[in-house]
Amino acid sequence: MLGITPRLKKTKDKPGEYPPGGLRTAWVAQAAVCFLVFFMAVPAVFCRGKKEEPPKEPLNTEWTLCISALDITKLPPGRQFIGDILARDLVYAFRHVERRERSAPEYAYYEGAAWSKTRTEAAKSLVAKRNERDLLLFKGEPDWRYRTRLETIEGEIKKLEEALKKAEGEKPPIVVKPAFILTEANRNGSFPPPPQEGGEYSFCVNQNADAVLFGEVLEYFGRINLSLKLYALYARSFIYEDTIIFSPEDINSAMTELANRLAGELSGTIPAMVTVKTYPEDALIMIGNSFAGLGKTDVLEYPPGEVTVEAFAENYDLISTPLELNSGELTELILTLPPTPQERFEISVPDTSPGGALYRGALFIGEPPLTMIVGQNQYEYIWIETPGGNTDSVVFSASPNRSGNLITLKPSMPYPSGENRVEMARRKFYGAWGRFWIALPLTFLIQGISNAYAPTTYGQNSGLYITPNISYISLGAIAVTGIFTVEWLFRTFRYVSTASEDAVPMAK
Repeated sequence: MLGITPRLKKTKDKPGEYPPGGLRTAWVAQAAVCFLVFFMAVPAVFCRGKKEEPPKEPLNTEWTLCISALDITKLPPGRQFIGDILARDLVYAFRHVERRERSAPEYAYYEGAAWSKTRTEAAKSLVAKRNERDLLLFKGEPDWRYRTRLETIEGEIKKLEEALKKAEGEKPPIVVKPAFILTEANRNGSFPPPPQEGGEYSFCVNQNADAVLFGEVLEYFGRINLSLKLYALYARSFIYEDTIIFSPEDINSAMTELANRLAGELSGTIPAMVTVKTYPEDALIMIGNSFAGLGKTDVLEYPPGEVTVEAFAENYDLISTPLELNSGELTELILTLPPTPQERFEISVPDTSPGGALYRGALFIGEPPLTMIVGQNQYEYIWIETPGGNTDSVVFSASPNRSGNLITLKPSMPYPSGENRVEMARRKFYGAWGRFWIALPLTFLIQGISNAYAPTTYGQNSGLYITPNISYISLGAIAVTGIFTVEWLFRTFRYVSTASEDAVPMAK
């Protein structure tokens, strides 16, 4: 109750009368409620009609490259297939390029193009709405309807004028690092033919690409000469050119080197540099599955990102390590290969066969007895030849499960020329096999003849029987076939057992 109430005298509480102090309490409660309502209503009044606009989404989120078909017109017809192989290798080589970092001129080009597009669209919408307003006069509608629609269109025109003014004053945001992609045709293995000279810009627009890679393949004294040029839409000119000469057998390493250089331009970043040094100094170095050097590499350029560095050396364990390369930085890597655990083997011969030349594979290593050092889990093949022509060989390995490191070779006289057991067993096996397959069809033929055309005699019991001579021939053929079958089985077993006995033994 907000009115003024007369002061009451102090009386006892009666029905319908305020208790002592009750009027004062009611005034305080009503004032608190009014203050709370005012406090909550003021922000709503001042914030009415003001909405926070969401941030604008940046434009040009992708950067598209188109690889045209390489020019192979100057290659011989028999080698023109190389152009398609190189184009496909380029598609595969760019799989590691994920994003492109725009330079200032490129960003300004795409920002200006997007700004011009938004202003043009806003202006076209405004012009179309104004034309709609002007045409209302010629529709012949009733006056009340004309005025209603005119008022509505005038409000829309006012909003479009504000939108045009805003578009002229604000440049749309552009993605600084768009995603790098190839055209859909390139991803499907299709390469459009290149345009005529001077038509690069139209070709780029027609392919919906931001850049186009052109190339020409020539033959240079039996080698391949590949020239590449990169045309960029923002520059309206070629921004990169490169040439590489390689032999057909080096196509993989050449394309890897070329792609590394070109990827730096496509990603818009400065390539990273790396140099590797190893101990021992004769270790083979591989960077990204490509040969880089022995013991030490020069300063090599690679696109920023992660690569795998590997080092190999005899009697040393393999080292493989991932390496993160940063744009514009030189990374120096020193690899120390741990030596492989080794064991010593004593190679000897019986006292009855002294001397002889001992070979490790095809390499002469001395005369027995001698000590041989072998890395663990590494197989070795050794063989010996005595002055008398006796030989023996063995394959062994230094494994944890091996018992004893003593290997004894027992040279024996080899079989004379023309008397090789395996060769003789093979010839006898094929001879028996041929005799069996000749005798078997002849037996079936004789059996058929004897049953169909042999002279017959009718006895008292009117029984039909074959003459004894034909019967004996048939039985003889069956017996010969059985003998050849037994011989074939025996020669098969003999051939297998002889080949197994003459195989190189494994040292236990």
